[in-house]
Amino acid sequence: EKIRIALYVQKAALQFIDAGNRVEYKLSEEAIEAGFDIHPNEIASIVRSQDYKNLSNNGGVEAVARKLSVSTDEGVSEASIDCRQQIFGANRYTEKPSRTFLMFVWDALQDLTLTILM
Repeated sequence: EKIRIALYVQKAALQFIDAGNRVEYKLSEEAIEAGFDIHPNEIASIVRSQDYKNLSNNGGVEAVARKLSVSTDEGVSEASIDCRQQIFGANRYTEKPSRTFLMFVWDALQDLTLTILM
């Protein structure tokens, strides 16, 4: 009996912690009018952190596809691309600036093994 109660308490505590970490996203009127039911930042957080729990909370892949008005078989229709880019932005990650040659030289000079070999 005590073990069962302890498990219920632990489960309740974990649900309480998860509820505190959950972020509420409010859809814009533009997104609602276009027929989308999921916020762009929510999709970004699922993809960026590979958050399977949030994906399952949204109903899985099929449900997210429905929320995005996308066919899992045919993909995105060409006519809706401009609208999607206005609402969700370009489907690109921001690139980090590339490192210069001098940065690599500086790192090599800081390397203990190379310093010993010189």
